[in-house]
Amino acid sequence: MGIALVVNSFDKGGLEQVVLNLYLGYRQKGLDACILSQSRHVGAMAKKLRDPEDIFIFDGNEDAFFRYCEERNINTLHYHYNTFKMSEAKKKGFKTLYTMHNVYVWMSAPEIRAYSEKLADARKIVPVSSFVERYYLARTGADRGNIHTIPNGIDFGELDGEYDDFSVSRESLGFSDKDIVLAEIASFHPAKHQVGMIGVMEKLYEDRPEIKLLLVGNEGDKGYYNYFEKILANSPAKENITVIPYFDHKYMGQFLRHDVDIFTLPTLYEGCSNAVLEAAYCAKPMVLTDVGNAADFKDTGSCEVVRAAY
Repeated sequence: MGIALVVNSFDKGGLEQVVLNLYLGYRQKGLDACILSQSRHVGAMAKKLRDPEDIFIFDGNEDAFFRYCEERNINTLHYHYNTFKMSEAKKKGFKTLYTMHNVYVWMSAPEIRAYSEKLADARKIVPVSSFVERYYLARTGADRGNIHTIPNGIDFGELDGEYDDFSVSRESLGFSDKDIVLAEIASFHPAKHQVGMIGVMEKLYEDRPEIKLLLVGNEGDKGYYNYFEKILANSPAKENITVIPYFDHKYMGQFLRHDVDIFTLPTLYEGCSNAVLEAAYCAKPMVLTDVGNAADFKDTGSCEVVRAAY
């Protein structure tokens, strides 16, 4: 029997990294695991699958979806930001899991309650942090009976690697030993609040010119990224802010250990940030807004948690 991870797309980003880690973990446990993508938006993460045949694009086609599951002998469906035919799957005898990656603040009260009714068909709902669980229960009044919180799975072994071909370094970025390098690692989306970090740097750059900011991530939301670029171009602190495009995740540990002094994540809402877990593993001091899994690090002595400004 096998397990399929059901997603909307599978290109690159934090969610895709989590799904990839789950896929690899299932494989290591001897399960026949695969990815079912509802769209053809697949790319970087798909190339890391053990077998290129382990991803199937079903294009919203119910017959193709269940036919592939039958041919692959799949008995468990693990959903991520996707509820495609979950009720029908349950009736057909599939075990269904749903990982809740976020607090869904964009949903209205009626929408989140309707969503919770869909999720009632899941055998287990898996929030990625206690914050996500509490927020979901408070908004929906859902039964806690099928909820089990599990933080995101991170491949910490990969973070230990050192690679000669990694092109990013303090030297290549023109930083001196006296510079203090902050880094935010997140795709460009309004919730990740990179624009807000420009304002922070404007308050710092005159008195503390040695403080530099690295923003590492995918373009994400094109409209927001264009807005960010416009604000940055007109900022007096622009020389102290560097945008680094997406790089292969295998370099992340090396980047955090050697190039970063302080990790920051000013996100406005969050589920469980992979980047926070990775920065903690690499023993980086952190400044986080009080959302998602930030609360889990409040008492470690290496993390400053502040309230998110909406």
